[in-house]
Amino acid sequence: MDEDLYAPLFPNGSELDVDRSFDDYAHGPLRGCELSVDGEAFVEADAAGTGSFDRWELGDLSLDDAENVPGDHEALVWPGVAKAIAPCTVQGPSGEPSIREPRVIVEAEHPGDDAESVEALSRLIQPFLAGALEMTPCQGHGAG
Repeated sequence: MDEDLYAPLFPNGSELDVDRSFDDYAHGPLRGCELSVDGEAFVEADAAGTGSFDRWELGDLSLDDAENVPGDHEALVWPGVAKAIAPCTVQGPSGEPSIREPRVIVEAEHPGDDAESVEALSRLIQPFLAGALEMTPCQGHGAG
């Protein structure tokens, strides 16, 4: 992924740590990543399947406050949070689908300005989902 897409999410600091990486999950369809600078987490990203009625996992967020992000897949952005969903079936160990819609969530503390945050996350979320899908063993619709 192009560095220009994620560079705005990095705060100033001297020591970058990758606390969790998508590579740590090479043997399963779910992925997670956490980055910190000088010991403070600033980006968390998870790729998992939707499994509840709250397919966006809104928590305290409201769809009314979300902005749609144009691109190949459904994506929404709020200040500090971007989420995207794609059709893709992943078979579980029993042969039954374990994931039907992979979802990625990127939470970033930086930049702190709401407009800058929405702009940076809007540029990142579609390529981020595309990268997660490249690592996902899709079968059926949306297969990669």
